[in-house]
Amino acid sequence: GRLLGVGAMLHDLGHVDIPDKVLKKRDALTRAEQELRNLHCEYGLKRGAQIGLDPAVLRIIGQHHEQVDGSGFPKGLKGEQIDPLARIVAIVNHYDSLCNPVDITKALTPHEALSLMFAQRRAKFDAHALQVLVRRLGVYPPGSVVVLSNDAIAMVTSVNSRSPLRPWVVVYDPNIPKDEAMMLDLEHETQINISKAL
Repeated sequence: GRLLGVGAMLHDLGHVDIPDKVLKKRDALTRAEQELRNLHCEYGLKRGAQIGLDPAVLRIIGQHHEQVDGSGFPKGLKGEQIDPLARIVAIVNHYDSLCNPVDITKALTPHEALSLMFAQRRAKFDAHALQVLVRRLGVYPPGSVVVLSNDAIAMVTSVNSRSPLRPWVVVYDPNIPKDEAMMLDLEHETQINISKAL
């Protein structure tokens, strides 16, 4: 677990060697810029080896953009060729980049990101790890803004693994300070449902 945590924190170590004008560019990258950006895996490996990181952490740094179907980079590794911990970080990294892209106008909601990954990009990820992520985050991941059946707007705060459609939510009311906002456990508030995610 510790090595996974360290690898997850340091997976983009190589970004320090990529110019900001490429890293933070909002428009589509040119092919040359994309190739330069992709080098962050190798740059991160080099820096990580210099500072003596554990080999398991180095594998995460080097492989967090590899995809199970072989369409990733830098080496186009497939399936079992990819370190199991790197496969986990690859999923979380992809989910995070869908929700928090450089161009914030292209951001997906947590619900949309998870749906896209599961419905259209499933072949790119370790099946078991993706299943665990979906189960842990639920149908409405924490941070999802939802409309309730009573027309109130709320934000999901935690998932209910027993009943994925009935998480804990905090209700938004402009007249009530955030720290006094009403929390609802939809498992017990059976007369209220989530009608849609925003």
